Amino acid sequence: MSLLHAHLVFVTKFRRKLFTDPMLTFAETTMRTVCAELDVELVEFNGEADHVHLLVAYPPTLAISALAQRLKGRTAYAVRREFTGAKTGTAVPMPRSSMPSTSDGRRFTKSESPWF
Repeated sequence: MSLLHAHLVFVTKFRRKLFTDPMLTFAETTMRTVCAELDVELVEFNGEADHVHLLVAYPPTLAISALAQRLKGRTAYAVRREFTGAKTGTAVPMPRSSMPSTSDGRRFTKSESPWF
């Protein structure tokens, strides 16, 4: 079976610099666990104080929105529980207005893009 690849970026609410190195390490571990449960490969993980990047390979039977929802929910919950007292209450890995998308890596101008 072929896999689809997606680059996901989860940001904190208002891009606040909330994530510390231990939080990022813990978030990566949590996300790898969630991915394993869904038969998804977390190919790459990287983060900074206000966002994290993920490169995932997932089966076409799994909706990318369902994957993003599961990653966001489980990770935010686990980080808040693990780092009680830290400023994680306002951390939102992905604002509701965001939309994960995939592409084949080609660049399009707005007039050429199949998404506009």
